[in-house]
Amino acid sequence: MYTTIKTRLTELVGLKYPIIQAGMGPYPVTSLCIAAANAGCLGLCSTYGTQSKESEPIVYERFCQEAHASVDDDPVTITKKMFRRVFEETKESQGIFGANVMVSTEVLDNARMVTQAIAELRAESDEMRERFKVLVTSAGDPMPWAGFVKEQGIDRKSVV
Repeated sequence: MYTTIKTRLTELVGLKYPIIQAGMGPYPVTSLCIAAANAGCLGLCSTYGTQSKESEPIVYERFCQEAHASVDDDPVTITKKMFRRVFEETKESQGIFGANVMVSTEVLDNARMVTQAIAELRAESDEMRERFKVLVTSAGDPMPWAGFVKEQGIDRKSVV
């Protein structure tokens, strides 16, 4: 049996181990996120895959499969299905997970869509808010997203 490792990160976020699995977009890492969260690490879902429908159709199709969504679903539905899958498949372990959201100007519409989906999902239940608790911004300025983080009640210290 492995021993839980106590660090500032594990205590702030509620992890067993101070390991963060990267959300390597646009690639589908939903199953990897689930495995990491179930193991006591922080699992992060890539959220950029819905942007690859035209430019990388094979990546898009696989992203939808990993989300347990249809390629015909709209991006909000695909995103929600992905996070609901993670939530359901980490219930037994009470795994902690989050989202990696690219926020550069070129993908701002996708970032807005993803944060809308996150807000709606976190409003569904206390357990969803307790376990879907990390937002990682990448490829852009994180400061414009501080209001969203505060509005969601995500402790700024726990935002990696």
